[in-house]
Amino acid sequence: MLAELTAYKALPGLKALTGYGVSIQAMNEQLVYFEKFIEDFIPACDATYRDLKAPITQECGRLTNGSSELICRTGLSLKRN
Repeated sequence: MLAELTAYKALPGLKALTGYGVSIQAMNEQLVYFEKFIEDFIPACDATYRDLKAPITQECGRLTNGSSELICRTGLSLKRN
């Protein structure tokens, strides 16, 4: 779904900004950043989806022993008091 939205909605929308006075050069510069972001973001979302799709007991175990990739991807940290 994310890949579809970015490929068919967001990218064409970004390119269409040239019709609203945004220079082609500025659009191309932003397009490079956006495409790089998407290249990293979609695989991270896919991995997170797979983690969340698995039984929650598996993720609870990984949270307990500090091996949760989900926490690493989201940038969250768990602090024990």
